[in-house]
Amino acid sequence: MRAAARLGLLVMTAAMLAAPPAGGGQSAGEPGEPRTPRIETLAPGAFDPAVAARAEVHASYRVDATVRVPLLFGSVPVADRAAVGVASFGVRDLPDPTGQATRTLRTYEFFAASDPERARGLNRLGFLREAAWIEDHLTRRTVQFGVVSSDRAGSRADAERNLDDGDPGRAQAVSVLDTVIGPGAARSEVVRLSVGGLWRRADDLYREVRPRWGAERPHEAGTLVNDPPRYDRPVGFLGALQASLRQAAEAVASGTRCADARQRYVHDNGLYALARRGCRTDAKRARTHREEGLVGAGDVVHRLDYRIETARGRRKIESFRLWVVLPVAAAGAPDDGEPILPLAFEFRPRKYLELRARRIPPAAEPAAPTAPTLSASVSMPEQ
Repeated sequence: MRAAARLGLLVMTAAMLAAPPAGGGQSAGEPGEPRTPRIETLAPGAFDPAVAARAEVHASYRVDATVRVPLLFGSVPVADRAAVGVASFGVRDLPDPTGQATRTLRTYEFFAASDPERARGLNRLGFLREAAWIEDHLTRRTVQFGVVSSDRAGSRADAERNLDDGDPGRAQAVSVLDTVIGPGAARSEVVRLSVGGLWRRADDLYREVRPRWGAERPHEAGTLVNDPPRYDRPVGFLGALQASLRQAAEAVASGTRCADARQRYVHDNGLYALARRGCRTDAKRARTHREEGLVGAGDVVHRLDYRIETARGRRKIESFRLWVVLPVAAAGAPDDGEPILPLAFEFRPRKYLELRARRIPPAAEPAAPTAPTLSASVSMPEQ
């Protein structure tokens, strides 16, 4: 498993955002002229807070961690730390600049990082932007830009030391992914960098990485041709997660069982599946989130269990769970339907390390992360 581009599972952990292994590319040559991310050229202004959105939602999370000793039939916690990391998740809908009512540009942004004060040595981060062009309620194309830590704590002892006395200023290896996913093919490039510092907001990390990325030639690049069809929807991980949540919401709203389901998505020229393998109500969580002011008196909270799998063979790569209120979904669960943001999520990047993210109540939530200023125009890329 190649660690240089594990970028798919950004929505599920604030310190070690593990994801599928890279799909495999080839060397892209020597450094040349400065480059621009495809997400800026194809979707300029999409992540600029100064550009008015037709609709948007945003959530911030606090992440706690527990180090455990694995046993035969379970595990024993040996170290707990509260607020070791931060995370945020946002969705914005922008109107089509040509005025076509049937076309929408939807953006997803996820950011997560270790907290400078609470987990100095657990120096991990993750950041993913996806811009999806939706026409007649279906995703037609997706463009991505993301950054994720490449190295991992190798043992339980490493994890314990990282939570206590690591060096907050040490450099860490990151992989930067630049991808376009179209109906006929997906093209992805990976740049590997070493960065030093700690970040609390997405735009801080972006400003650090963006100019250095632009000065490098890709270390790996490749194309995934969708012929014969290997995926039916040109989506990345965040788009696939929203599609799965909308599908679950539609099932619950119609009174049918929220059955297991799989959503295929593209990651670094590879094809993977987001498999929903459980969906049930959770009254205890509903009470907790109601006391926090996150849900209303009549809201039902569902727990959904997921696995990241290879598209062929269904080999498990990672697993996680999340808690949501599933809104009443429109018929057909369109891709531009109401975004669904988790109330909480949990993930174990290692058997000895458990990460738990809880949404911060609106009254205590910080301002939404901002992005570097880009052009205000938005266009549909040519196929």
